[in-house]
This record gives sequence, structure tokens and C-alpha cells, in this order.
Amino acid sequence: MNSIIGIIIAALGAISKSASEILSKRNFLSDVDVYVHAWAFRFFALPFLFLVFIVSGGIPDIEPGFYESLAVTVPIGIISTILYMKALNAADISIISPISGLSPLLLLMTTPLIVSEVPSVLGLIGVLIATSGIYLLEVDKTNKSINILQPFKSLSENPGAKYIIIVVLLYSISAPVDKIGVLASSPIMYTLTHHIGVVSVLTPLMLYKHGSETIPKIRNDIKFVSTVGALSGLAVLLQMIALTYTLVIYVITVKRCGILISVLYGSQNKNKYSKQRIIAGFVILIGLILISLSVI
Repeated sequence: MNSIIGIIIAALGAISKSASEILSKRNFLSDVDVYVHAWAFRFFALPFLFLVFIVSGGIPDIEPGFYESLAVTVPIGIISTILYMKALNAADISIISPISGLSPLLLLMTTPLIVSEVPSVLGLIGVLIATSGIYLLEVDKTNKSINILQPFKSLSENPGAKYIIIVVLLYSISAPVDKIGVLASSPIMYTLTHHIGVVSVLTPLMLYKHGSETIPKIRNDIKFVSTVGALSGLAVLLQMIALTYTLVIYVITVKRCGILISVLYGSQNKNKYSKQRIIAGFVILIGLILISLSVI
């Protein structure tokens, strides 16, 4: 029963994340540098997270593993953000996006080693099916006429593809370590301190590179940016809460499936539903159903 609650919470997190991305593309963040985009999601999540932290009762009992987890995941959060921005600048999104969607596959190898979690056979099949659907959807999302294997063919010749592989590898380590930190404290305590750690490094970098052009824009759109930040913070918090109920691999797979919402929204606006997009959507749904059945 607890596991299915975790799946539901992870799905709510995926919806919140998609909502924040959809809103950001429509307004403030649609015409700013991708580096500012990554920073803003984290920085403007802090007021919401602080509020939840205060309402929840403040600092919980801290157990062994909390600070060690932050020592691993905060540097990973900083490095992966910078590398992801470098990847976007060095390679086409049609290469970057599909590869990043395959992160659940690496988690199948890292989570047994880090947190000793192994999915059931049915759950494993669901993860593999959902991940294949995510990959198909990510390839189709770019609206590029590329070979379905093109992202992998680019690994040897495109530096951007190499950057994103490193990012995916880093995420496969940080996700299970996140669970250790959450269980050693609380979801809100871990989420807040992690955000503070990452933002404390990214903010000076952002101000140095883009401060003069970004600050006036933020001042004019502060209510909207705060809303996007709150949704982003809620998405991460729900992910951390879900980790306390079910396996890391299930939470991250469901989170990645949130791309289905963003793509369907974009398709509706453009009145464009490709055959591959529809097939990918059905494949993702089948995978999610199998994952859900595996924890009932």
C-alpha cells in the first residue's frame, strides 16, 4: 500500500514539474539564457521551501548519512547543471533530450549498489517499457527528421552528447543518495538544504554572467517567477516524499514520464499529433500501469 502511495506522489511531482516548465516557456524564461533558466528554478523555489519547512515544525532529528548525502549530491547538482548547460550549447536538443530520458536504465545498476533496492520482475518490465516510450517521445519532441539511433551515433563526434552522458551518470548516483539523505532527516529538510547548497554556488555565477540583463526582468515579473519557482520546489519536494514510500527507480521513472504532459500540451497548441508521439504515449502508459501493478 505504501508503494502505491509513493507512485501517486511521484506522479503529482511529475505534473508539478511539467506545469513549471510549461509556464516558464510561455513567459519570463522563454527568452533568457538556459543557464539563468536552471538557476531561477532553484532560487525561486527557496521561499516556498522555507515556508513548508517552518509549517512542518522546523529541524527534525538528524541521523547519520544526512551530511554525507549532501556532500555528494550538492556538488553533483552544481556540476550536472553546468555540464547540462554546456551540452545544450554544444549539441542540438534532438541529441541531448533523448539521451537524458534514459536515466532510469542506469539507476537499475546504481540503486542496488547504493541503497540495495531491486525492482520486481513486473516492475522491471514496466521501467524498461516506460523508458523506451520516454526515449521515443523525446526523439519525436524535437520535431527533427533524425534516425532513432542518431543520439547514440553522435557520442563519438559530438561533445554535447558526451556532456549529457556524464550528467546522466551523475544523476544515477545522486538519486539513490538523495534517498539516504531524506531518510536520515525529512523530505523538506533535505530538499531545502540541498537547494541552498546548489543556489549558493550558482547565484554568484549567474550574477557574474547575466546579472545586468536578468535582474531588471526578474523585478518586473517577480510574481510570475515566484509561481514557477514554487511549482519547481513542490515538484522536487514531492519526489523526495515519494522516495520514503517506494523504490528510487520507480520514482524517477514516473518523474521522467512527466514529459508526456509537456509534449501533449505542446501538441495541442500546435494541433500536431504525430504517429510516433501517439505510440510513445501509449508505451509510457503501459509501463506506468505495470509499475503500479507491481507495487499493489
